[in-house]
Amino acid sequence: MQHHRMLAPALLPAHPLMLAAAYLLALPAGAQERQNPPGEWRSQSADAGGTRVYPDDQINGGNFGELEV
Repeated sequence: MQHHRMLAPALLPAHPLMLAAAYLLALPAGAQERQNPPGEWRSQSADAGGTRVYPDDQINGGNFGELEV
């Protein structure tokens, strides 16, 4: 039975322009986390962070008497 060694690929130093390109490609992903229009949930749990916060859901003196379980 022969044993073969797995050779790790050589790690090449990353070129600064490649790093800059990767950074710039990642920027649009962060721009998608803008505030949603009131009442519109574009993802599960209201936002990408899963906060489930909606401004109209806040308890105040005007809606305290209308609370239900």
